[in-house]
Amino acid sequence: MEVILKENHPHLGERGKVVQVADGYARNYLIPKNIAVLNTPGNKASIKAEGKFEEIKLEKETMSAEQIKEKIDGKEFKVEAKVGKEGKLYGSITKQDIEDLLKEEGFLIDKKIMDIEDHIRETGSYEIQLNLFKDVKAHIKLIVEGEASEEEEESQEVKDESAEEEKSSEEKEESVEVKEESPEVEEVSASEEEESSEEVKEEVPEAEASPEEKEEPVEVKEESPKVEEVSASEEEESPEVREEATETEENSLKEEESEGS
Repeated sequence: MEVILKENHPHLGERGKVVQVADGYARNYLIPKNIAVLNTPGNKASIKAEGKFEEIKLEKETMSAEQIKEKIDGKEFKVEAKVGKEGKLYGSITKQDIEDLLKEEGFLIDKKIMDIEDHIRETGSYEIQLNLFKDVKAHIKLIVEGEASEEEEESQEVKDESAEEEKSSEEKEESVEVKEESPEVEEVSASEEEESSEEVKEEVPEAEASPEEKEEPVEVKEESPKVEEVSASEEEESPEVREEATETEENSLKEEESEGS
């Protein structure tokens, strides 16, 4: 029986090829599995049309894979994992972990196309092949770095606390030394104050002993008797004024009496 292959077959040939096979093999295996169809003019035309469609699809997928290769090929990606002694990981790095890491970096790569022999269980650098599409392949480098375990973190915290305590104790010792030195500074300041007070006292008598300031009040006292003499003379003149006032009053009364009579 003649059949047309709908896909590539390792023993019969490539897709679209017309081959002669046993009737039972065609009816029981190739046709039910949709690997081949009977050789008829209608099937030939449909296979030919599908072939063109597949070629276009193949070109698009190849181009897309090439674009991904240009972006990702040769890149390095780092991942941290908790480690124990001798760089051994607590657990392992799996294909799923790598797929999630690439997704975070903006690359949608299926874990099925990653070529890794086994899970990664130690720190180090690993080269991974990505089978993007048929003959299109890319290679990336995965760097696994160790992350301190909880025990190591606790020990580091203890070390940091002890270092801080030592630093604080040193600062306290320095402050005590400064306090011990401060009395000397106070004694020096006290002596300076005594010297300054003595200088002020020496200057005060000099100011009191200035002759120019003492002469001024003496002159004022000498002038004051003159003022007293003037006031006394004014008092002596006042009785005369009084006598004149009484005389004028008497004259005015006499005139009034004479006019009345």
